Amino acid sequence: MGKQRGLCICIIMSIVLSLTACGDTGCQKFAQNPDLIVYTTLSKEIYEPIIREFENRSNQNVEVREETEEDIINELRAEKDKFPADIVFGMSEKNTQKNSKLFSCSRNFSSSSLVIIYNTNIVTYKELPEDFSSLCKEEWKGKIGFPNPEESPLYQGISEYVADNYGEEWKKYLSEFYTNIGKYADSTEEIVNGVNEGKYSLGVVTEEKAKTLLAQGSNVAYIHFGKKDCTVINTVAITKQQQHRVIAEDFLEFTLCDDVKQYLIEYLSYLPAEKVQRGGEHQ
Repeated sequence: MGKQRGLCICIIMSIVLSLTACGDTGCQKFAQNPDLIVYTTLSKEIYEPIIREFENRSNQNVEVREETEEDIINELRAEKDKFPADIVFGMSEKNTQKNSKLFSCSRNFSSSSLVIIYNTNIVTYKELPEDFSSLCKEEWKGKIGFPNPEESPLYQGISEYVADNYGEEWKKYLSEFYTNIGKYADSTEEIVNGVNEGKYSLGVVTEEKAKTLLAQGSNVAYIHFGKKDCTVINTVAITKQQQHRVIAEDFLEFTLCDDVKQYLIEYLSYLPAEKVQRGGEHQ
């Protein structure tokens, strides 16, 4: 218990330091003479505390670069032995497996099921969506809380989900869905508060976030689609052209340790990968 509390204190401090250093402009951490180079698709609130704690425990200097999954894959393919990344942190399981030749090993890191939350004072039982495709209906136009998928790896999973579940119709589905959204929300908190306050009728968030809302007694309930859930699994993978093999292996193991799992659950409302089975059924 004391060990977990120590990690939580480090996490809080690292967030404060990160915000102080980056201000409102956002930043990436480029280290001098790094012992490990990490490319990540994760948001700063997720990766920064984990990497700071790894540095504290290992006394290693980590350089972090934020990139999209597409950019990372393209650079890994193009640069071959010249690409500097040792670790790719947060890439979707699907993309990691699809590009397995680029990695020497990978492990699943976190799992998130996307669910639909709704304001119980606005949406009636008869109006409830049957699945994610229901969000294409005209009645929900401009009433859906959803962030820009290009800025959120988690929500990029929607594209993969519909491609897997709606066949050749998936491009049409996505086009209609994004048209219905209109203006993207700036954050998950904006979605949560917007649905609770009635700005949005519906919103798409992780199931863990939805459970937190229920516990707080808000005007929000959520729809769980079981086997039709959109479950996004992120990985941590060591590249084949890594230059710091031992430290890369240490980092991979650290991301899977009990302290990091506790941090994901308690502070980010995420789940470690093994906590979610296929179909969104919790172990």
